[in-house]
Amino acid sequence: MTTEQKEEYLSKAKLILNSKSRAISSEIERIPAESMKLNELKYGSAEDQLTYQTMLATYRRRFNDLQNLYPSPYFYYCLVKFDGEDDFRELYFSKFSFDNESIYSWASPVSQIRFESPGRFVFETNGNKQSGFMIKKDQYLINENKIIFLATENGDNPRELIYQEYFSTRKTAFVLPEIVAQMEKAQDQVVRASFGGLLAVTGPAGSGKTTLALHRIAYLLQAPEMSEKLSDKDILVFVQDESTRDYFSHLLPDLGIKDVEITTLASWAKRILPLAGWEIVEHEKDSDASYVWAKITALRDGNKATWRNDWFNILNDKYGKQFNGEQSVRLSAQKKNKVLDRIDLAILLSAKYEADGFFNIEKEYYTVAKDMELKKKTGRFKASYKLMIIDEFQNYLSEQLDLFGRAVNEIDGESVYIGDFNQRVRLGTSLNTESLGQNFSAERLVKLSKVYRNTKEILLYLQGLRYKVNIPEMIKSGPEAKELAFSQAEEAQYIADQIENLKEVSVGILSHNEKTVNFYKERFKEYKNVKAMSLTDSQGVEFDTVFLAGVDDDLLSVKHLPQELQGEMAKIKRDLLYIALTRAMNGLHVLGERKLSDIIKV
Repeated sequence: MTTEQKEEYLSKAKLILNSKSRAISSEIERIPAESMKLNELKYGSAEDQLTYQTMLATYRRRFNDLQNLYPSPYFYYCLVKFDGEDDFRELYFSKFSFDNESIYSWASPVSQIRFESPGRFVFETNGNKQSGFMIKKDQYLINENKIIFLATENGDNPRELIYQEYFSTRKTAFVLPEIVAQMEKAQDQVVRASFGGLLAVTGPAGSGKTTLALHRIAYLLQAPEMSEKLSDKDILVFVQDESTRDYFSHLLPDLGIKDVEITTLASWAKRILPLAGWEIVEHEKDSDASYVWAKITALRDGNKATWRNDWFNILNDKYGKQFNGEQSVRLSAQKKNKVLDRIDLAILLSAKYEADGFFNIEKEYYTVAKDMELKKKTGRFKASYKLMIIDEFQNYLSEQLDLFGRAVNEIDGESVYIGDFNQRVRLGTSLNTESLGQNFSAERLVKLSKVYRNTKEILLYLQGLRYKVNIPEMIKSGPEAKELAFSQAEEAQYIADQIENLKEVSVGILSHNEKTVNFYKERFKEYKNVKAMSLTDSQGVEFDTVFLAGVDDDLLSVKHLPQELQGEMAKIKRDLLYIALTRAMNGLHVLGERKLSDIIKV
């Protein structure tokens, strides 16, 4: 196309965008008025109240979906002619559907054609194949109702760029990037894989594995063939800690997922076991390694624990033969302080399951009272999920994964494992899929390799630290990774100076030292875009800019640990460092009393 033709093409595209946006805006304004008509049911019979709640939830979901759709109404346009039809159809594909304007959700069967080139296409819907001919395809990037990128292709002309302007991809919020608009055909096939059984998605940091798995949830909840088989209430997502749960709770609504339960092992166990008033330790300290290893050894001694009401004695019996005097004293201190850890929970949950034959979990439910009002109550029900997502599965004991699996519906349930064996941060966990105790078929063991998160400069820095990382072609570039040796005061001032220029993006200050983390939490507590956390807590999140603070000789040291644990703990510390360094999307600053590259060389 000539320059004039491209300008005309863009001008027409803008008019169409404005028309679609106005239509969506009108529908957003209409929904509240429509929902008000339901008020007459609000105080009616119990049946009317249930109808009111159901319909109101539908209106709210639709309202939220359209609000999310409005800033970016679509990312593909296809002009097609289906076999057996006389007329051409204009199809737009987006995050959510809006039938009035021929906008289809990315989860709809027909949206599969967006990965095809102009020409003949075939796709499957409800077990039947549909075919047709695509005349042309346009790809868009739209932000705040503004076209940022537009390219077109048809049977006579290859893909051609119509328009592109600078668009900052710098990260401004603490959520994972949405990949629907950039999804490749192979990834889409993973999302659409047949439901049921085991599915594992593995890949390096920044490969989009977690985002891909969560899009599978969104797809399954939107897919027509799953509408009667799966609901939000049938799904459980396991994350490692409370900070990650908070992180996921911000991500899922952007995908249209409102009522899926996100939990940790600790929270889940508290709904099964009598643990009111007990603290669950989520992360272990290096100094706990020997104690933890003794517990894991006892867990795997082959003897089943027997449940009884004085349940702390279950742990005494299980650990007794393995513990030395000092470790027995520590267990008594745990009881006194009402503290449990992940190995304790595995033993207690296993004993409870063996006693009951299932997990009896506490849930909220509604009943109709005598006055015909709905009353919220709490009761116990058999835990049975149709879809379970286990994030960072490499950090769970195989025994814990087995317990999770017992709560998944045997007939029509699915377990999705997400993780990377190069990001193991806990003792006793699996080194590979073979040691997980689960049988994955080859076609349902997906290994991602392309990195979406980091810049070329960050990956080159990782290579310089002797990490095995692949640098994809066409990867984005950014500033050089900075490595500086500072005193503590100089480090703090350097970070403060840098953050003054980073107020519009997300910033992570990460450290292996708890005192350093607490110092920066207090120092930047008024900054909403800045989060200080430990290396362990940073797993699963990402930031535009990362400051790895407090680098010193203790960062990778394992000399204080027993000889038999030094090898595994050395790898865990290396993996933790890898996790921290790969949290950065654009800027990386490595700071401390020692240069990290010098420590690595030692």
